Amino acid sequence: MNGLPPTLYTRKTLVALSLLAGGLLAGAVGCSQPPPPQARPTSPVRVTTVRRESVAQEVRLAGTVVARTNSEVASGAAGLVIEYPFREGAYVKQGDVLARLRSVTLSIQWEAARATEREKLEHYKQLAAGYREEEQRQAKAAASAARADYEYARAKLVRGRDARRKGAITDDELDQAISAEQKARSVYAEKKALFDLKVAGYREEEIAEAKAAYAAQHQEVLRLEDEMKKRSITAPFNGFLVERRSDIGQWVPLGGVVATLVDLTEVDVVVNV
Repeated sequence: MNGLPPTLYTRKTLVALSLLAGGLLAGAVGCSQPPPPQARPTSPVRVTTVRRESVAQEVRLAGTVVARTNSEVASGAAGLVIEYPFREGAYVKQGDVLARLRSVTLSIQWEAARATEREKLEHYKQLAAGYREEEQRQAKAAASAARADYEYARAKLVRGRDARRKGAITDDELDQAISAEQKARSVYAEKKALFDLKVAGYREEEIAEAKAAYAAQHQEVLRLEDEMKKRSITAPFNGFLVERRSDIGQWVPLGGVVATLVDLTEVDVVVNV
């Protein structure tokens, strides 16, 4: 080119190209350098007095609340439910009737047993108190009349024997006087024994037997009363009726659960930590 020798042209060209490449490289290196770092903002500083305190740590956990008193109220007898006054969720007090069972037949038996008990009690009291004064007076009067009849028959017999020795009466008439005296003596002995019994009162064996009969009948009345109480299922404590386990018209077996009752006055909280 331009009439220069090829060798010289080549050397000059390479030098120019090298200088051009160096300038471009220096410019490129100067453009790629990062900007100078900016100054960091200062942090606020707070100064206070160091003191020792207890630090409470709050932890939130899931748990279950359980009533301390929880009862499945059962029936003490078998029977047909005729009354169920409370609904689920109702608050009941101790002694409130949760369910009532039919007890007509049992009530009739109880009334009959009470009537028999009153009779046996009066009989025992009569024996323990002894005979009344009116009865004693009547017995005494009867014994006195029988004694008079006996004394009259005895005196008549004495006269009859004397008359027979004299031949004034026959043997038949004397036998009649003897029979009358014996009969009057027997009646007097019976009336006197009855009067003595009225005065002495009843025997201890009779009184003890009457007392035992009354006690046995009283126990029968108590048994029937207990059976009637079992027909009324009551709340054992104050609480909430959380579940009805029976209803009107349903037959409840002996020991059958009629309600679930809980007392929320005191509860336990169960938490897995």
